[in-house]
Amino acid sequence: MEHLTIAPLLIAVCVVLQIPMTIAVGLRRLATGINFGWGQDQNLMQKLRGHGNNTETVPITLFAITLAEALGMAQIWVIAAAIAIVAGRLIHYHTLVFTPSGATNGRAVGMILTFSAMIIPSVFLFYRAL
Repeated sequence: MEHLTIAPLLIAVCVVLQIPMTIAVGLRRLATGINFGWGQDQNLMQKLRGHGNNTETVPITLFAITLAEALGMAQIWVIAAAIAIVAGRLIHYHTLVFTPSGATNGRAVGMILTFSAMIIPSVFLFYRAL
């Protein structure tokens, strides 16, 4: 097994990025008095989905990147996947939360980068398993 150098830093960055997303939801809930659901508040819905999309995609991607790095995936690919997940999530979140409709090309770019971050270690892991 290889020594992990990139994955621990990537995990720390992703944890730190999750914090303001979580706080944004909490602050909007306080401002609106909506404790559960989204109460037809579009701004709260956008914050909830930005936070939720991040929570849904980041953990499995971090797991795949960490395992791939531990099993010896080339460092350049680990770095590429790390950049893709961070950039993808930031672009997706920013577009979803800070544009009026939340439906722009930024979301697509964010998801393409996110899927790239998922695919890179997955290809390596399939290769290693076979």
